[in-house]
Amino acid sequence: RKAIVDPGELSTDAYVRKWISEEYTGLEFDKGDNTSFYAKNGIRVRSKSEVLIANALVDYKVPFKYECPLKVGGFYKYPDFTVLNVKTRKAFYWEHFGIMDDAGYVSSMMEKYRLYEKMGLVLGKDYIVTFESRHVPLSTQSVENIIKRYLM
Repeated sequence: RKAIVDPGELSTDAYVRKWISEEYTGLEFDKGDNTSFYAKNGIRVRSKSEVLIANALVDYKVPFKYECPLKVGGFYKYPDFTVLNVKTRKAFYWEHFGIMDDAGYVSSMMEKYRLYEKMGLVLGKDYIVTFESRHVPLSTQSVENIIKRYLM
């Protein structure tokens, strides 16, 4: 009987396992990049602030993928994090912009923002952003507030 019964929708645990197990190839680290920023779950990230975000996601048991490719037209962008709201089964993109003191960096950030707009993504609905500068670092409280608001 089991073979002919369609269980319908996956259970939450099964859905999360399937979502996490989907293979992808993220961005490679540059040769000679000897930075060693690792989250609690062993994933290598590019900055201390991304460690803070990744560790908070681990602590709150929010499934995520790091630099998972997002196809845009004929090319790919790599959002910092693709995160899953388990209750709604909705994936969000989370971009962290960490060098807001640098005009060139801000310009490239704005290009990414405009690209997301062109794709029809809405800030706060489809993607989340955090910012920091040398004088205003990312806070754990900000990260936790975002997780509680969008992902719990």
